[in-house]
Amino acid sequence: MKNLNNKSGFTLLEIVISISLAGVVLVSFSRTISTALDVRAFIEDSNQAANWGESVVNYLNTEQVELAKLVGKSQSEIIILLAELEEIFLNKQIEATVVEVKPYAENETIYPGLYQVNINVNYSSKNISNDFVISTILAEWNEINEAEAM
Repeated sequence: MKNLNNKSGFTLLEIVISISLAGVVLVSFSRTISTALDVRAFIEDSNQAANWGESVVNYLNTEQVELAKLVGKSQSEIIILLAELEEIFLNKQIEATVVEVKPYAENETIYPGLYQVNINVNYSSKNISNDFVISTILAEWNEINEAEAM
């Protein structure tokens, strides 16, 4: 017959306490991992919006685009010009792109050949709407070529 008075091993209370502590630790780790994945998704969406905005600036900064013709145009007309670019780069998280082109002015002085371009990219990340804004000054290519020729 076995000796039932053997004191080695763990009691039921010790096992329950250790499983409870392990559960608390695992729950905190899972929350940390979940938060890290949410932050990663937000950063990816923000980077895609930034890349899209920079692609629009690069497209507008080419010789083929005459910035003077875009001043005062409606958003749809400018976006139609960007349709080719949209097919390549635009993803589902980017909801809207607003492009505003206006002559560059400072202290009520308008500088010919320079244009202020404001691009507002509206995108969603985890069903939360966010904006990425780029504001830059671009020069008309034909103005640069004329200045270099002189």
